[in-house]
Amino acid sequence: MPLITAGLGLITGVALIGLATRLTDMPNVSPELALMIGLGVGIDHSLFIVTRFRENYLEFGDVERSVVQAMDTSGRAILLASRRHGIRSSMLPLSPARNRYLTRVRSD
Repeated sequence: MPLITAGLGLITGVALIGLATRLTDMPNVSPELALMIGLGVGIDHSLFIVTRFRENYLEFGDVERSVVQAMDTSGRAILLASRRHGIRSSMLPLSPARNRYLTRVRSD
């Protein structure tokens, strides 16, 4: 399940980048960077929830209660972390280091 969730997120992300390239000029590394970040974050967050579910299932023995408990604890933490990832990613174009990195990538 974590791989399916990560895969759907990656497909959505790449599709949105494809649409964004029609509207604006983007560096060549954008799709690859999005895939690497999306795959890492997607699998990490999915495994976090699955692990919490398994711990709760061993403790309670009830699937419904384990799902609710896992989403109540891990789900909130992941939601907060995802918001922070989004904010950080949206601030990348404003970073002075971005220009140095992209200049180096373009010249290679």
